Amino acid sequence: MNCSGATHSGQLKERKAELQRRAGQTIERVLNAKRDVLQLIGKWDQAMEMAEKCQELAEALNNVEKKATSLNNIGLIYRARGDYALALEHYEKSLRIREEIGDRSGQATSLNNIGNVYHAHGDYVLALKHLEKSLMIFKELGDRSGQALSLSNIGVIHYACENHSLALEHYEKSLRIREEIGDWPGQAAILNNIGNIEYYRGDHAQALKHLKKSLKVFGEIGDRSGQAASLNNIGSIHRACGDYALALEHYEKSLRIREEMGDRRGQAFSLNNIGGILAERGDHALSLEHLTRSFDIQKNMGFKTLICETICEIAKNKIHFGQLSEAREDIARGVVVSKELKSISDEARCRAAYGLLYCESREFGKAGEHYEKAISLYEELNQKDDLAHILLDYGRMLRASGAHKKACPQLEKATALFGEMGLDFWADKVGKLLGDPSL
Repeated sequence: MNCSGATHSGQLKERKAELQRRAGQTIERVLNAKRDVLQLIGKWDQAMEMAEKCQELAEALNNVEKKATSLNNIGLIYRARGDYALALEHYEKSLRIREEIGDRSGQATSLNNIGNVYHAHGDYVLALKHLEKSLMIFKELGDRSGQALSLSNIGVIHYACENHSLALEHYEKSLRIREEIGDWPGQAAILNNIGNIEYYRGDHAQALKHLKKSLKVFGEIGDRSGQAASLNNIGSIHRACGDYALALEHYEKSLRIREEMGDRRGQAFSLNNIGGILAERGDHALSLEHLTRSFDIQKNMGFKTLICETICEIAKNKIHFGQLSEAREDIARGVVVSKELKSISDEARCRAAYGLLYCESREFGKAGEHYEKAISLYEELNQKDDLAHILLDYGRMLRASGAHKKACPQLEKATALFGEMGLDFWADKVGKLLGDPSL
């Protein structure tokens, strides 16, 4: 009888433990579902609360696999908030657990996320190393969705390294997979990235087509982060076309979403673009205010990808106010960053800023040297929009120095490029310069 009672008692305990395990799994699924929705709409504090509850539950159930998943999810939220140090800490903890238990799929996910953090820090070599390792594992596992994600992120690194052809190759591979598996959110993200490349190559009509399609999908699925990114990029197309009012409208919509979500990295991009528009419209004080806010966010986050562009735009505003020595110091800092990141486009930005600085101080020989170097760098990158604008600036500088004959070929090249890109606003503007030497 005692044996029978002991057996029955043991069965009850096992049954109770099984029910607790199942209940825990159900609660965890519900919490994760809530977290997914909260992340999608940018409610980071509430999403973090759900993720931390999942972690506590995993520890209570002694489920190391779920613990690794929770650590990874907490890392995702820290990254979205712009806290890259804490994101990396959680991703690496998650990776160690996944390596210990032999969770290959989880390892690939963690490696992918760690690569994204290194990208934000401007360490493209380490970023690429982690992302390519992630892609290799996803291929071994036959995980098509994972492959699409890694391909896309590798494309982002090549884009940051200014290898647009290689970036586009990876984006298109990712897009094909996402179309095959019916991943609509993934397709929207890739279309947004492809639109960026088309913008820099001067194909504004095609870029706008892809970006509007991306925005539509993000709106349908309620992805506010995606909407903000697409709105920001559409704003850049309108800016390129000279429609500053429409560009500013899109940039400000993007900024509002990002502020509501607490997306500091996104805010830095939007503030940068608004600052650029305001400077082009002549409101340099307000431009400087927005750019300084962007710079402070990036500095606090340790986000390096955008910092050189921001520094150069701040310097240009200071040149307008006659603060030439401060502007020179800013540009020198920009040069240091461009060398650290090995960024050709950042070097070109610094050269252009130096050109403006020396033009303002009437040192036309030095200004010309920097403008010519910037032109050759933009030609190397095939960034038609930036190339056209630097040719325009160089032509204006030559006019100011009295070298009218030398200015004309530069302005004619700028006109041809603007016309080729369908930017009639700028083509007409340069055409007027050519027609009236007094301008």
